[in-house]
Amino acid sequence: LALGVKNQINYFLRRLGNSQGSVPQAVRAVIIDANGYMENFASGTGSALGDRLYDGTHPAMIGAYNLALPHAAELNKRFAAKGRAVSNADLYDAALNPTGCLNANPALTGTAGLLVANTGITPVGQVSTGYKAYRGAGTAPQASVTFNCYKENPRTDGPASGERQGIAVNITGVGSSAETYIFQPTTNPSQAPAIAPGSLVELVCDVEFVSKPVNLAGLELQMAEVGPATPHQAVGMNRQVGFLMPSVAVAGRLKTPPFRLQSGVTAVSSYVRMVFDATSGAASGEIKLSNYEMRPVV
Repeated sequence: LALGVKNQINYFLRRLGNSQGSVPQAVRAVIIDANGYMENFASGTGSALGDRLYDGTHPAMIGAYNLALPHAAELNKRFAAKGRAVSNADLYDAALNPTGCLNANPALTGTAGLLVANTGITPVGQVSTGYKAYRGAGTAPQASVTFNCYKENPRTDGPASGERQGIAVNITGVGSSAETYIFQPTTNPSQAPAIAPGSLVELVCDVEFVSKPVNLAGLELQMAEVGPATPHQAVGMNRQVGFLMPSVAVAGRLKTPPFRLQSGVTAVSSYVRMVFDATSGAASGEIKLSNYEMRPVV
């Protein structure tokens, strides 16, 4: 019964999409058919491909990616993506710029950042001024890990000037199921009244995969309160326990939901990290970051 109803609805929607010839272009309904990205047509039963759903009903990460593909194609035809660059002059001032960036160096300029030794791994290369790079967790031995940080200057994603932070990780030895490689500001924003109980803040960061990741379990952007006995967190992420991210080179923006700060907060920490499953002895990913912005929501 359910399959019959689904097929009837899909057929009706396809007919609707093809019967709008007399409707002005500006008010036509846009019909997006994602069935071809999800269904296992070889089965003849209407079931989804094996990696698309994690419980038989809801999409796994690869399923969500494939559902989004036809939507993104339609949106990009109507609203072409544009490069953008945040300015280091766009900083918070309670009176003059109350929506400005709370973190220093949102444009990720300079090379005076820190390469921090942790969990037996020391990254190499260059890190943006006011930031640090380190492995947060993992057991892959140092001899099997390449953790390279570099600067793209000038950036090549559209804006005529500015910089991006590159991070490349390659693991060739057996490690844990949650190897985490982190890029983080060295100073946690604490400016009042933006950082105060009841205030709202959010964090965004643009990211581009240089190549297809291998065994990447997640890409996460996170904020966390400093001060309260039970700090709250806000996370914008692509991660699902037991599943890997699609091995696809994509670009986009990570964004946390607006985050209301609780009593006792004195500052807000943040980071972006790649999480790898290295239990097979192989994992890799390379990203370029830009426009790292923690801002008040007013």
